[in-house]
Amino acid sequence: MLAPDAAQANTLRVSLQATLTDPTTGQATTSYDTVVPDRPVAPGRWVRLSTPNYSMAAAYDPGKAYLYVESASGTQDFYITDSKLTNLPPLTIRQNIPSIHQTLADYFPVGADIDQADLAGPMRSGS
Repeated sequence: MLAPDAAQANTLRVSLQATLTDPTTGQATTSYDTVVPDRPVAPGRWVRLSTPNYSMAAAYDPGKAYLYVESASGTQDFYITDSKLTNLPPLTIRQNIPSIHQTLADYFPVGADIDQADLAGPMRSGS
């Protein structure tokens, strides 16, 4: 919620700052990502800033990831109540699953027609 003395509406967003140090060079790189995009906030009204499923795109150094709640103006006061951050473990990939060919072989043939270029890997500039 914007502070009670807010003269006008604003927008709030949640951003993530993460720093990762390259073990070979020792060079630290800091990245910034928008977790919750700008949300309009009217004076005196509570707004929930949430994202149902956000996955960090990159690794980070221990203790070097920060969440920020920011206003579009950068100067307007606001209140935050109740915050929750949950770490979900990575999904476990099932192993030893029968192939589509094995599963459907009794019903109809299964195959694929692909171009040789699809097997060559990603295209390079100028190719």
